[in-house]
Amino acid sequence: PLLRRLGGSRFPRSHIRHYLKRDSQVPDFPAAVLVGEPSDFTYDGFAVINFESEAAFQQFVPIMSTPEVSEDEDRFTDRSKMRAVVLGGVRKTTQ
Repeated sequence: PLLRRLGGSRFPRSHIRHYLKRDSQVPDFPAAVLVGEPSDFTYDGFAVINFESEAAFQQFVPIMSTPEVSEDEDRFTDRSKMRAVVLGGVRKTTQ
């Protein structure tokens, strides 16, 4: 809600959050892993953020860096563990 309010028309076209399934009945809340080890998954989730264009993204970046946003994120995010990457092409397979 904060970024949407501050971003206004510059807010991304979509912002989809995905959270890892974790076992809350076991100490350390291990991830439900299909391949690999629970220790490979040091994050709780990831987001796919879609902008109209590279220019739209560049207009939004300063909003994410405001003190108000930083203070809010510090309540629930370990910034030292945050990572970001730009995605390339998308391939979708449906039934």
